[in-house]
Amino acid sequence: MFFKQCIKELSKKNIIIDIGGGHPFQKEMKKYEKYFDNNYFTIDINLRFKPSIVADAHNLPFKSQSIPAILCKALLEHVPEPHKVINEISRVLENDGKGLFYFPFLYPYHAREKYYNDYFRFTKDGIKFLFRSFSQVEMMSVRGPFETIINFFPQYISKILIFPSKILDKFKKHSNQVSGYFVYVKK
Repeated sequence: MFFKQCIKELSKKNIIIDIGGGHPFQKEMKKYEKYFDNNYFTIDINLRFKPSIVADAHNLPFKSQSIPAILCKALLEHVPEPHKVINEISRVLENDGKGLFYFPFLYPYHAREKYYNDYFRFTKDGIKFLFRSFSQVEMMSVRGPFETIINFFPQYISKILIFPSKILDKFKKHSNQVSGYFVYVKK
């Protein structure tokens, strides 16, 4: 629900840049396509993913304060200098610009040889530090402790145990043992 509400907020902007998004509406974004009217563009360093714009997230090809909204889902664990990417995002975001991010925390290693590496995981404290210059930072945990543990199991087992783990997580409302965080920011 948090992610969907944030997507609706971003979609009100006249330009949304999905950094590390591959081809448009990849990374489980297809179900949100209806919220965007030709104002959604992807950036990726890899031509194979057919992005709207080919660029490195460490050096975005935009003027300072020129982009109203940024989406950055499951990218920052794959870049060697995530703090530089956040600084670039801060540079290109308009004043009062908005951003929506996903950061993994307790999550399996998932590099793809020849395409991208897997460098980092992020704690709440680390995320707050990365966005310390932003005026607003909201975080929402992704998966509870049981579903997070199941996420490490082989797929054939996790498919069986995923539903019971979601039920168990409803009883354990507050936990720091989560798969990751959705983060909504305002500059």
